[in-house]
Amino acid sequence: MGSRDGWSTGLGTVDVMMNIVAFEILNSVRLEIRLSVVDRHGRADLAIAALAHDRAVEIGEAPPLASASVTCLGTRLTTLEAALIHALYMLDGQLAKNELGAEPKK
Repeated sequence: MGSRDGWSTGLGTVDVMMNIVAFEILNSVRLEIRLSVVDRHGRADLAIAALAHDRAVEIGEAPPLASASVTCLGTRLTTLEAALIHALYMLDGQLAKNELGAEPKK
């Protein structure tokens, strides 16, 4: 599949993988990234959902620890890289908020 302009200088698969691996290591989680096309006021939009899971369990065996989602048109993001990084930034904030609100470990 080609890009709309017939060429792409955007984010490569290795770049995506390295962003995900770095996030997983820094936050001690496993990431699940979902891409979908949604209808936004009659226009198609790309939605990205990022879910953080406990590393000790398989994805789907327990609810996620945190989640965040963004739409590209809704946030004026024009590249997949920007949308992914924005979603990870939001997810990081949600993880921190959940951690701060958690009971202290004894």
